[in-house]
Amino acid sequence: MGYCSDITRTWAKGTNEVGKKFSFILERVEKMQQDLCRSVKLAEPYEGLHNAAHLEVANILREAGVINVAAQEAVDRGITRTFFPHGLGHSLGLQCHDIGCAELPTEAKGSALRGNFPIREGQSFTIEPGIYFIDTLLDQARADERKDAIVWREVEQLSPLGGIRIEDDILVCGGESVIENFTRDYLPVGGANVS
Repeated sequence: MGYCSDITRTWAKGTNEVGKKFSFILERVEKMQQDLCRSVKLAEPYEGLHNAAHLEVANILREAGVINVAAQEAVDRGITRTFFPHGLGHSLGLQCHDIGCAELPTEAKGSALRGNFPIREGQSFTIEPGIYFIDTLLDQARADERKDAIVWREVEQLSPLGGIRIEDDILVCGGESVIENFTRDYLPVGGANVS
């Protein structure tokens, strides 16, 4: 379609206990990603979507038994950044990771968000939440004050599976539909498939 795209998908296969838990997390990340796409509102800061993603990552991790603290505490203590270390997305334009919308500094301490901007009609950006099991980040959490909030038995079972990311490219249109989802509306990649 003549624009620089960036699409990531995770699929799950397997019916053993770990496979079922991974599939559960994948289904929840898929739902979160679609909820975030539906939450795009004109004039709202993109960082608000990023912050909502961290809160939902915490809810998913708690429901899956990976953390044992309340969602807001997991966000406040930086526990979610162990599992979701990148920003929610980035602008799309002449380059895949375009800097065109990086207008405002981020408010969150330690935020990995590439840019913050008020959402305006005509912008194109990604929404790509994820949950990952990255040894380096997990080792850091195991060695500091976050260690008691993480259920390490669950982490050890899920770590070999790597992680999950669901990413769509969207255009802010305004009007009733607010966004056009290039990934889902025009490409046959669909959402997360669980088999």
